Amino acid sequence: MLTGCKSEHELQNLDSIKNELSDYSFREHENLNFMCDPPSVYVDDVYTITMNPSNLDEISEDDRLKLKKATESIYGVNLPIDQIQDFQMKGDDGSLGAKHLRFEIEGYGGESYNKQSTFMLWKDLPDQIILDFNFKDTKRFDAANFPNDVYQMIDNSELSIEDAIKQADNYIAKLNECKMFDDGEGQVLSNVMVANTDYGAIIILHYRQTRSGLEVDDGGSLQYDPGVDQMRNPFFEIMFAGNEYPFNIRNMYSDGVSSIESVRIIPLSSAESILSNSLAPNVPNDVYQVALRYCCVYQQQDVNRIYRPMWCFVLSDSCSSQNIGWSQYFPRITAYVDAIDGTVYYSDSQQFVLGKLGA
Repeated sequence: MLTGCKSEHELQNLDSIKNELSDYSFREHENLNFMCDPPSVYVDDVYTITMNPSNLDEISEDDRLKLKKATESIYGVNLPIDQIQDFQMKGDDGSLGAKHLRFEIEGYGGESYNKQSTFMLWKDLPDQIILDFNFKDTKRFDAANFPNDVYQMIDNSELSIEDAIKQADNYIAKLNECKMFDDGEGQVLSNVMVANTDYGAIIILHYRQTRSGLEVDDGGSLQYDPGVDQMRNPFFEIMFAGNEYPFNIRNMYSDGVSSIESVRIIPLSSAESILSNSLAPNVPNDVYQVALRYCCVYQQQDVNRIYRPMWCFVLSDSCSSQNIGWSQYFPRITAYVDAIDGTVYYSDSQQFVLGKLGA
C-alpha cells in the first residue's frame, strides 16, 4: 500500500469551477496526453453525501410489497406475497449476513435489501445454458457510440442495442413507479457490452447512478481487504438474453442517504497538476475521459459510506476479447483526484491503492 498524497490547492465554489470549464483547454504535461474533450458540469452544487446502511433486520411489509409489484410489473407473473421470504446468508464461520428478502418461483427470482434500493430480479436461463455459460468474443461500446447491428440472441430472437436501450428505459420507468430506487437516485447509461456465447448473444447495459444530479463513478476495486482503503461504487445493470427478455436486472451497493453537506472544490486545472505530479515523469499516460463524479473510499469495517466529489481520469477503458468473469464487464484503469483535499487514488478494477502512480 502506498501512502496517500495530498496537496494544498485553493477551494472554489461551483460557479467558479464551471466558469473555468466554459473555455477550458488541457495543459501540457510530459506524462499526460489528453485524448478527450474537457468535461462539463451541469449541477448547481456539489456535496459530501453520507450514506448509512439501514437496519436490515427491520424488513417491513412495504418492502415486501414493493418487490412483489416490481416483479409483476417487469415480468408479468403473479407473485404471491407469502412466497417472498426473509433470508440470510450464513458464512463458513457461522456468521449471518445481512437480512433481506428473497423469492424463487416459476423460473423467476429476486431479492431486495431493506431501505437500500439494492435489489436483483432475474428470469432463469435454460439449465443447459447455465451449466455451460461462458462469454467470448466480447465487444464493449461507449454509451454515445455503438453500432446499429442486430444480434442473434440466446432465445433465437433478434435484438439491436438501440432497441435494448428503449426497452430498458421502459423497465427503469416501471421500477421508479414501484419506488425501487432511493429518492434522488437516477441512472445514466455508461457502457454497453455484447457478449457472444455458444447459444447466442447477450446485451449488457451498464448504468452509473446519480446523486443530487451528479454521476457516481462506477469504478473501484473488486476485492475486499479488511483494514485497507478501498473503493467499490454502486451501479445499475440490465442484461438481455433476447428480445423483451431481461434475464437479470440489478441495482447494487446503494445505501440510504443520512446527510449531505455543500462543499467547495479544487478546479480541474489544479487536479491536472496534482495528477501529473503523482505520476512517474517521462512516462506518457493517455487520458480517455475526464469527469467530476462522486466516489466513495472506505474500509470494510466503516459504518458510514461518505461520497466525495472527485476528478476522475480514465487512463484505459477496454474489454478483453477473452472469456471474462461476471464482475469484469468493463475493466478500466482510473486515477482519482479528491476534489476537496487533493488525495490521489488509483484503481484498475482489481486493486485499489493510494498515492504516487507509476513510480
